[in-house]
Amino acid sequence: MEFERAVQELKGHIKDYAEEMLTKSKTRGQYECIFCGSGTGSNGTGALTVYENNFYCFSCQQKGDIFDLIQQVEGIDKKQVVQYTAQKYGISIDGKTDNNKSDRTKKEENIDYTTFFRECNKHLQDTDYHRGISLDTLNRFLVGYVPQWINPKSPKAPPTPCLIVPTSRTSYLARATDSNNKRKVGKTHIFNSKALNNTPVLYIVEGEIDALSVIDVGGNAVGLGGVSNVKHFFEVFDQIERTKEQKFIISLDNDEAGEKAKNALIEGFDERNISFGVYNPCGNHKDSNEALNADREEFQKAVLHGIENIDNLIEEYNKNASLDYDNKFCAEVLLNDFIGGIAENVNIEAIPTGFKALDDILDGGFYEGLYGIGAISSLGKTTFALQIADQIAEYGHPVLIFSLEMSKNELIAKSISRNTFKRVIATRGDVSNAKTTRGIMTGKKYRFYNQIERELIKSATYDYKDISKNIFIREGMTQRKRNRQSKYRLLDTDFETTFKGL
Repeated sequence: MEFERAVQELKGHIKDYAEEMLTKSKTRGQYECIFCGSGTGSNGTGALTVYENNFYCFSCQQKGDIFDLIQQVEGIDKKQVVQYTAQKYGISIDGKTDNNKSDRTKKEENIDYTTFFRECNKHLQDTDYHRGISLDTLNRFLVGYVPQWINPKSPKAPPTPCLIVPTSRTSYLARATDSNNKRKVGKTHIFNSKALNNTPVLYIVEGEIDALSVIDVGGNAVGLGGVSNVKHFFEVFDQIERTKEQKFIISLDNDEAGEKAKNALIEGFDERNISFGVYNPCGNHKDSNEALNADREEFQKAVLHGIENIDNLIEEYNKNASLDYDNKFCAEVLLNDFIGGIAENVNIEAIPTGFKALDDILDGGFYEGLYGIGAISSLGKTTFALQIADQIAEYGHPVLIFSLEMSKNELIAKSISRNTFKRVIATRGDVSNAKTTRGIMTGKKYRFYNQIERELIKSATYDYKDISKNIFIREGMTQRKRNRQSKYRLLDTDFETTFKGL
């Protein structure tokens, strides 16, 4: 069971993995497909969509979970992929604590790749895969090239030609030059984080390549390394001493994930009372690097325009934020919504409780809101509320019952008991034939019931069956109480089976 829970938890990391390793397409919320290549063409519209626990490509119909992605991207053997994924996200898959894991992780995170970076940089011109960024900028950040890169965490995977982008002394991004795969080695670091304490106007962009693109045209930028790293960004941000004059421009990718990360950055800056503006120098392009390659001159003008007009951007954001606040909370706006709401809700009817006298008092029955029933113990609150629930369900409305003390069987038996009494009254029969809740639930009593009593219970049960499709019960009783009741004959939701042989 521990293993199954761990596997389910690992599957929930599929969006994190896609964000880190897959290339976003121009289509919002989708990625370039690593199976069929959808999105790598001139249109750039990928068809691979990642959901909460799985993915699906609308082009090649390939589907699967995080393990299938990792197998395809990193060449991990099927027998090892679960273990590899568990190590990647720090999750135990056997319920046991790996005492050596933290030591291994620290050792991996403290590997100094400086010599490796310098060697890779010597071979930068062995490839023309420079993403439109000048050699001066690439050399400045010690970006390099490896024709046969081997993933340290997947030594058995086929070697890949990669652009190597250092993100710190102990971490880097490996971007494949012959595909859209990208892999990160070492602990996550904010790219060019040193710019946080010495840059008057600083762009905050999504990826390392995006930051290099902004830098290459005369601006300065830090790269989050993915939209999931906003929290880590502020952890770094809070540790740096900055001047009060420093200002920031939030400029993330033009997609749903970028919008979500942008809002998280805005919230973080607002909490810290930091001056910032929101500006997109990319136009209709997905990100900074795409804009750079589409029209370098226009992208440069846009980047410099943002820096030169930072005060106007800040003023514009504050003005819009103020307007948003007014639109949400101003009484005049709320009044308009209120009047419009009345107009829209003119035809909304109350839900009758089924008790005419009560419905008259409530002006027709229940309206949207919270109602409470108060009385001393054992006065019939549950019985009364249950009858209202049954009568509302009988009108065709779904009812959800949260029962903190009674089991679902007790509640059902109560309803059937009421139905036996209603049937007796309707047919002017003998009231003594109607059965209490205990009379319905206690199995040993059934052998003493005559045929009339048995038929009455059966008919009352089928009366309840007609409304049961609208009743949904969630129990909150303890296991101890359930065990105590197990010796009784309990009603089953399959009424045909329950009363077979009566």
